[in-house]
Formats: sequence, structure tokens, C-alpha cells
Amino acid sequence: MHEESLALNQETYVRRRRVLGDDHPHTLLSAHDVVIDLLAAGRTAEALTLCRETVRKRVEVLGKEHPETVKTMRLAEQIVSAAELDTRSRLPG
Repeated sequence: MHEESLALNQETYVRRRRVLGDDHPHTLLSAHDVVIDLLAAGRTAEALTLCRETVRKRVEVLGKEHPETVKTMRLAEQIVSAAELDTRSRLPG
């Protein structure tokens, strides 16, 4: 199910990039949706890469205080925190 959602959201993201451009707010919304689907599919590294890029673009386009920018910043922080917890839980001792 996650893979189907991911495929549909990736297709939307690609089309919006082509039609609206990389920095259009709707394109950035699609990028955020792809990040969520990548996480659900267990593809954390890809999710974090796209999330960081989306944060950077949203700051440029919408500003640092815009609610959509803040939402994506928080998602990036959650991804990093979860990855750090996972890494710590794998350490011996």
C-alpha cells in the first residue's frame, strides 16, 4: 500500500516539477508528500535528503516562518531524531 501511494505521489511531484517548476509551492507540497511516503516505505535516507532539499526551497520561496516551511522543518527534525534513536539502540552496551 505504501509503495502505491509513493508511486502516485512521485508521479505528481515529477509532473508538477515539469509544469510548475521546482520552486512552485504546489511542487514543494508534493515533495513533502513524497517524503512522508518514503518514510512509510522505510526509505529514511532518501526521505531525509528530499526533506532537507524541500526545507531549503521552502525557506527561499515562502520564508522561514511560513507554516508550510515550519511543517517541513519539523518533519526533517523528526527524521533526524528517529535516525539517531535507531542508531543508539543498535550500539552495544
